[in-house]
Amino acid sequence: MDGPPRPRAPRVYDACFDGLPEAELVRREEESGRVHRIGEVLAAMAPDLARADDTPVLLTGDFNAPSHLDRTAGATARHGGRGPVDRPVSRAVERAGLRDSYREAHPDPVTAPGTTWSPAHPQYEDGSGRPEPQDGIDYVLHAGARVPVLDSTTLATGRNTPWPDVAANDWPPTTRRWSRPTTSPGRVRPARAARPTRAQDGRP
Repeated sequence: MDGPPRPRAPRVYDACFDGLPEAELVRREEESGRVHRIGEVLAAMAPDLARADDTPVLLTGDFNAPSHLDRTAGATARHGGRGPVDRPVSRAVERAGLRDSYREAHPDPVTAPGTTWSPAHPQYEDGSGRPEPQDGIDYVLHAGARVPVLDSTTLATGRNTPWPDVAANDWPPTTRRWSRPTTSPGRVRPARAARPTRAQDGRP
């Protein structure tokens, strides 16, 4: 899945720079099209999710939306002083029975933030020198009793020059999170899956 990338504001700037209240953040996320998009994806997946204990299900992608699992009270300092926010995209996948492999392997977002936006954007693009808000927006999600998470990691490889000089980077547009999310006897082989899910993003 690839969630609508624009506008970026509901993802990071509304919360960290503008200090909008939670209800407004949720409304802006809905306006971005990401909530509608994940609803379509989950509706299409519903028959498979209903049988996930027999045949495990994976959903990976660059959702372009942060997770409520990363926004704990303890992680407030990492998100511009904003505490928990009930993010609608991550809540939707949770209600559908999908679990975040990274948060299962690393439950504490303080010690393991899992940021994927963005290793190529350490500073905001306006030249002010303000730090670019960092978020996890890329995920490897899974459903099914037979798929235990062994590990889930972030990884940056190759050339990774900060914006605006990203054209020659090994991953010029976006992600750098990789995951080894699951193994399961019989049906699912051990996987190492690229994630535009908890991936680090260098999108201009």
